[in-house]
Amino acid sequence: MGIVLMTAVPAFVFIALERVCSIRPQRILRPGWRTDLCHFLLDAVPVTLMLIVLDTTFGQALRQLTPGPLRAAIGALPFVVQLGVVVVLCELGMYWSHRLEHEIPLLWRFHAVHHSSTEVDWLSTQRTHPVDGVFRRLFLVPVYAIGFSVTCLGIYLVAYYLWSFVVHANLRVRFGRLEGVVASPEFHRWHHAAEPDAVDTNYAPLLPVFDRIFGTWRRPGRWPRSYGCDAPVPAGYVAQLAYPFRTGEATTVR
Repeated sequence: MGIVLMTAVPAFVFIALERVCSIRPQRILRPGWRTDLCHFLLDAVPVTLMLIVLDTTFGQALRQLTPGPLRAAIGALPFVVQLGVVVVLCELGMYWSHRLEHEIPLLWRFHAVHHSSTEVDWLSTQRTHPVDGVFRRLFLVPVYAIGFSVTCLGIYLVAYYLWSFVVHANLRVRFGRLEGVVASPEFHRWHHAAEPDAVDTNYAPLLPVFDRIFGTWRRPGRWPRSYGCDAPVPAGYVAQLAYPFRTGEATTVR
């Protein structure tokens, strides 16, 4: 029942919204939808396992490496304060892990799977190689180890997961003055655009402030004309899982 709801609810909401205020016409069953549905249903598994491992024996062992007074001080923080700090730390971790995936050829091989979508919408959100998904979240390990609760981490990941549908959706929505504060469809679609203005831009998942700080924020003032990347990522779920491990493929980052 859980997996049915996880699929049906966002499908119902975003398919309806994308019919009402789309950026450009796009079929519901557009090319690649079966592949993206497989990613959607299966790619949460490695991240879920990672959280379970953090909150069990391995995670507790990591915490023992952190000085007790530091763990106690963090644990004594009010929950709301802990959550706020976790959001900032996680966004910083997400920004740099995402940026490294674009700048390091070996990591780009895995991340290119996500950027291979030429029709970006709510479902293409989940086109992510499992290795990419785990690497992007490795920063959770030190954040948990120094004493922040797995509950705070879980809340952040849920927010990240839900908001990723919004920023990938085929929605003609702008946030006005909040564009530089909260990631919007316009902000993130430029990250996916197959245009020179999109190279090395807009990495943050929720808070574009980090793109402003590190000089990667772009807002050309129009919607991109096309999406995708130059990497020869094949079609099909199994082929995309195998792609980063194939020899002889181009590893040039974009």
